[in-house]
Amino acid sequence: MYGLPNDVDLSFLNGMELIQICVGQYQVQLHFFGGKGATISIEHRMTHRVKKKVTVWEEGKTPSAASSLLLLLGTSIVGVKTKEDGTLRLQFSNKDEVVIFDDSPGYEAYTINHGTDPPYVV
Repeated sequence: MYGLPNDVDLSFLNGMELIQICVGQYQVQLHFFGGKGATISIEHRMTHRVKKKVTVWEEGKTPSAASSLLLLLGTSIVGVKTKEDGTLRLQFSNKDEVVIFDDSPGYEAYTINHGTDPPYVV
């Protein structure tokens, strides 16, 4: 919905360890440990790539599609890439990749909370 500013700096996510995954019918939350901590709440669509297999989760669809994320527990973020269109690409220490999309016009796609800093709402 909102995209990301050109100058956004999400490098604080690098090195953070995924310690908890919460799955609901309309949201997936990724909770990270490290620094001030961080939470990414996904409200629309994401993909999880494990080697050549890609799993897609979309809000309101089968919540079990998010179960592949369990493979990421205990891993850390080793790469963060953003696009102005709001796409967020996270690379993990086990070589998996999560891509979160901002392709829900009129609705929030995801939110990043980092300590007491103002949230990034995309």
